[in-house]
Amino acid sequence: MRLSSSPSSGLSLLTARILALVVTANFCLVIFDLSYIKFREYYLKIDQHQQQSENTPQNQYLQQIDQLEKTINQFGIESQQVKLALEQIQTSSVELFIKNPPFPVLNSSGTLAEIQKRFQNQVKANNFQQALELFWSPVYFNQKTWKKQLLFFNQNIRFLIIFYEPSLTYDLIKGVEPDRLSQNYLRKVSELKVNLKYNGLNHPKSQSLLKEIRQISIELIDRNYPLQLQPNLGKLTEIKYRIIDHIYGRDPQFTTRLTPTLKFLYQIKLLNFLAPELIWSDRSAKQAFNTFWSLENLEQYGWETELQFFEAEMQELMQLFYFRHLGIDGEFVNRFWLIDLPWITLFFLTFLMEIYALRRRQPELTLREAILKLWYYLFLLIPKLLFLRFISAVYHLNRANFPRLQPTIDYLKLKFIYSFAQELIQVLVNQGVNQVQSFVKKGAIKNLIGNPASSYQALDFVDLTQQVPPGIPNRIVELTITQVLPSIHPELEAYVHYQVSQSIQKSPIYKGLNKIPGVRHLPQQVANNVAQKIAIAISENPKKSLEEGKNKPPDFIAMQLQKQLTQKFVDQLRIELNKEQIIDDVETILVNWLDKLKSNQVKDLEAKSSIKPANIEVMKQISPTPD
Repeated sequence: MRLSSSPSSGLSLLTARILALVVTANFCLVIFDLSYIKFREYYLKIDQHQQQSENTPQNQYLQQIDQLEKTINQFGIESQQVKLALEQIQTSSVELFIKNPPFPVLNSSGTLAEIQKRFQNQVKANNFQQALELFWSPVYFNQKTWKKQLLFFNQNIRFLIIFYEPSLTYDLIKGVEPDRLSQNYLRKVSELKVNLKYNGLNHPKSQSLLKEIRQISIELIDRNYPLQLQPNLGKLTEIKYRIIDHIYGRDPQFTTRLTPTLKFLYQIKLLNFLAPELIWSDRSAKQAFNTFWSLENLEQYGWETELQFFEAEMQELMQLFYFRHLGIDGEFVNRFWLIDLPWITLFFLTFLMEIYALRRRQPELTLREAILKLWYYLFLLIPKLLFLRFISAVYHLNRANFPRLQPTIDYLKLKFIYSFAQELIQVLVNQGVNQVQSFVKKGAIKNLIGNPASSYQALDFVDLTQQVPPGIPNRIVELTITQVLPSIHPELEAYVHYQVSQSIQKSPIYKGLNKIPGVRHLPQQVANNVAQKIAIAISENPKKSLEEGKNKPPDFIAMQLQKQLTQKFVDQLRIELNKEQIIDDVETILVNWLDKLKSNQVKDLEAKSSIKPANIEVMKQISPTPD
């Protein structure tokens, strides 16, 4: 399967790219599976929006019922048109509720089971299909009972048909189902809304429903939340704070215990979002629910307004409650292997074909060596390494040159290596600077100047005479005499001239000579001559003496005098430095400078951290299999 520039390579290139797209699609599926629980609430919002906007089978069924009522009012209950409409509704009912039910939850706790129970109780039938056919039969819909039957349907069945059940197809893979208690709660609220619309607040059924809802509210708060329900605790807490704020926030006196800042944050509705526990931690959510679902509250504030608040603020959160099953291993159920098995089978067959093709091209390879060359397939064959499939996806995409990823891969490699090098440099430099800082803080400079003998003894394990190359001190002296001193001759002469001139001008003799004509310029000439001679003596004469001394035997007396002068100078300088606080200041400045050196070194490394990968020659031949 090698890709070359030959005309037949087009098929191989196409095959490689198709395989790369298949591997990438599988990796996208893995990402979807791993993130499904986290983003499930957003998928539910999309699903709910689609069900509300589309012409679903449930909506079509309800349109038939509405059309039946219009037909009865127009032609009469005994008309042929009504009989045909009832026959169509019978057929649609069996199709909707029995043959192809579009309801997400089909178990005993779902809406379909509740619809079945209500139809069978209404007509006193043991079979659901018989109950549907009997309910929509001309015998049941007669002159005396048709209004009663339609009223029963509108009050007890219609809201269940359009009731949204937060269940998605992929929930089966993750072992997720809607929380039964919260779903029962929402169904009761929907039924209450319908009953209030038809019968009002004072109807016995309305009061019975309010009592049931209050009981379920308490149960929702007090029940235990095991591992399968724990993800719902955050949403339950948010619901509790919202209902507390709605009930107790009506009292303007409650803000008196808040600070001015908290009052302002509460007024702009920011405190409830950031930290509602600061306001409502001492309030009872159960009492708030009891008050909210009380007859007095609904009468005082209007049941339409209160139910609108519930639908806007709490219903959506309750729809997100779910129960996730555990497997026999104690972990959450995850049936992704059912979806992944066909993919793994395909990848395994492709893997075998790749091994066969590779060994045909390179017969000297053993089976183990061929498998190692195709190592990137292993991530596709091991279910436990799902996320690592991105390596296989990137490798296949790069191998098929679709798109061209080699520069990016090379850059990431360099970036990875450079990060280690940068950290290593920082560690080494920081350790070195820390050692110097520790050396300075212990008073090493003061000891070196104040007691040089002990300092040298501390380093007696190093033979300094052997470490220093011979001739360096003499070379430094020679450079100072022959290069440095002559180069500063003009500046030295100017400085000496200024000092001599100042001394002469302060002399009484100069003041007297300055009044005598003809000799008033004599002091200035003297100053010039003295300055020149001193400057030459300092900057030029040592150079001449050194050059002349190279051709003469050494003067041991001069050498001894020079040594004594140097020793006296160093000793006296050390004594004077110890008298002042100069050493302490030097140590402090040096430690601070080393701290800045460390921080600046880190900043410089970060500023220079941009690297560029080396230019790699673009390969004209693309091979879907390694050589």
